Amino acid sequence: MNNQNSSSNNNDKSTLAYCIVGGGMFYILLLLTFTAIPVFCNRETDSDNEYLKNWKGVIDITLPLLGAWVGAVVAYYYSNKNFEAASRQAQNLLSIEDKLKIVTAQKVMIKRRDIRVKEIEDDSPKSLDNIKIVDLVNFLKDINVTRVPIFLKNNRVKYVIHKSLLYEALYDYQTKNIDTITFSLSNFLDDKRYNQLIKAIAFVKESDSLADTKNKMKKIPNCQDVFVTETGDETGDVIGWITNAELAKEFGLTS
Repeated sequence: MNNQNSSSNNNDKSTLAYCIVGGGMFYILLLLTFTAIPVFCNRETDSDNEYLKNWKGVIDITLPLLGAWVGAVVAYYYSNKNFEAASRQAQNLLSIEDKLKIVTAQKVMIKRRDIRVKEIEDDSPKSLDNIKIVDLVNFLKDINVTRVPIFLKNNRVKYVIHKSLLYEALYDYQTKNIDTITFSLSNFLDDKRYNQLIKAIAFVKESDSLADTKNKMKKIPNCQDVFVTETGDETGDVIGWITNAELAKEFGLTS
């Protein structure tokens, strides 16, 4: 998207420069045409001489102004292009770590209104039993995503469940002849393998840099999800979400 906008801006500037230079050339041609009319018509009267004198005065006044104007516009155009090129080059010279230090979490986070979640009343066994694993799989299919956050009613995040884990758990239980239809989130959490993975969540503030975000992810084994909250921890209202996929897309980072 940024490349498309940059290309559009460059095209607009090129068109503007061509129009200005072309307009200047047309103006010069127009002046020369009106100046040459008496000559080609073989006029030699005093009035025609006065005509030529007047046009010469017009030319003497306007040509320098026109030249200065066109020159200034063209100089601005090319200097601006050089400045943009230098800026892009400077950005390319920045290391990934440098870029992470100057970009805040707020810039790349998925806003709360765009996060699709499953809500539970609380994290009691009764509430967790109401969330069936099969229903979670169907939910992910319906909204075409690979992970789903589990939120409490008070806008606090508790877990993030990835589709790959759900499929792994279902397959595991099927091979053990366990009924997967009644297999719930409570059962899922009882398994230590999955319990740790779906709780692997980091928290940051909006103003924290992506360097801070990356460091917090590293401190939590298998962390692939960071939630942006008002307080920067699990006690605050969620206002955004950053996934390892978003970081990889923006900066080529892997968790």
